[in-house]
Amino acid sequence: MTQLDSINRVLPVFKPVGMSSHHVIRIFKKQADYKGKIGHAGTLDVFASGLLLLLLGKATKQFDYWQTQTKTYVSGSRLGMASETLDVEGNLKVQSNVSSPSADQIRGVLPKFIGEIEQAVPTYSAAKFQGQPFYKYARQGKIIEKSKKVRIDKIDLVACQYPLVTLEIQCGSGTYIRQLAWDIFQSLGIDSFLYYLTRTQVGEVNLAQAAPISHFNNQKWQDFLIDIKAS
Repeated sequence: MTQLDSINRVLPVFKPVGMSSHHVIRIFKKQADYKGKIGHAGTLDVFASGLLLLLLGKATKQFDYWQTQTKTYVSGSRLGMASETLDVEGNLKVQSNVSSPSADQIRGVLPKFIGEIEQAVPTYSAAKFQGQPFYKYARQGKIIEKSKKVRIDKIDLVACQYPLVTLEIQCGSGTYIRQLAWDIFQSLGIDSFLYYLTRTQVGEVNLAQAAPISHFNNQKWQDFLIDIKAS
């Protein structure tokens, strides 16, 4: 059996909906009895699922490498309704007099969001202003406005059956998918929120390589370890 305090590798994990990225780490440390250094290579929101990379031992030093890797997401938007958080966790409000867009109309606006774009930072996010996360200001009724440049490589329309639309997005680090989806449908005059989000790939690692959490309490998770990248 591998010595758990000397593993210097990456463990791809499937994070389920309803669990924070740090919660996954706590479960792993407890169930696998792991005592070494550990981190992750990019958080996933609680409502989201998919590929989470746990960095074990010396692999924690490669956080910056994994952060710069292209990421792929599949997102599900519900049109005709808005959420203050831009996702399923916020209070929902129905939009009146909304018309359903065609698949061609949606495809027609997608090129506007490809490349390096200026993206608003969601008011309900962990981004910080004067040491406090944005969401704390938002809960007090204070809206902090900030934007940043992000890179969008590709957006494909996977399915369109109003009021539900599924997109596949390839992007650079730091992209807010819920903000991107909101902006896309706002360009058509339609409110929306994300009811579903899963990360399917980070760099060369894909979801098929991810260990389920059910393997944490046995040795099977070790079969999913991958080597750290050369510096």
